[in-house]
Amino acid sequence: MKKIYSLIFLAFLAFTMHAQTFDFSISFVGTNTGTDNYQFALVATPSASVTNGVTADMGAGFYLPTGLTIGNFAVGDSGISPVEWSSFALGSDASGDGFFLSRVEIFPTSINLDGPGPFQLVLFDVIADPNPTTGSLTLMENGNALMVANFVENYININLGAGTVNAYAQNDPA
Repeated sequence: MKKIYSLIFLAFLAFTMHAQTFDFSISFVGTNTGTDNYQFALVATPSASVTNGVTADMGAGFYLPTGLTIGNFAVGDSGISPVEWSSFALGSDASGDGFFLSRVEIFPTSINLDGPGPFQLVLFDVIADPNPTTGSLTLMENGNALMVANFVENYININLGAGTVNAYAQNDPA
């Protein structure tokens, strides 16, 4: 009986160690020619190449320099429609103004992620006049006090063939 439990444990361990995960990062895209605002991308980088990853809802919390906001969502290379994205303020602390960017799937057909990534989930503007010359956008970690107070966490729900799961792993500090 002990051998059976050990075998089951080892099989479970092997499965979880090879599970597909995604890291989040924020990437500077350039200046949005339509608005003259700085444009950034929320990026998901898979731990291994993805084949027919059917996307669902997802979200990420991050800090902006105090007094700035985001908007003007645009489609990234993932193909996810910008109308499925929204943001809301989480509050402020010593690190800046917290925002949560979330996607709720509204179209009947999901978007498939294919390839090695990274994938631009959505493009967004940092809205300021004039554009800031200092400061940074910083992803929040799950457990951040502002995220906990607003009952949100970083997540990416995706079906990789065995049902939809939250495949978020961590923020990519690079």
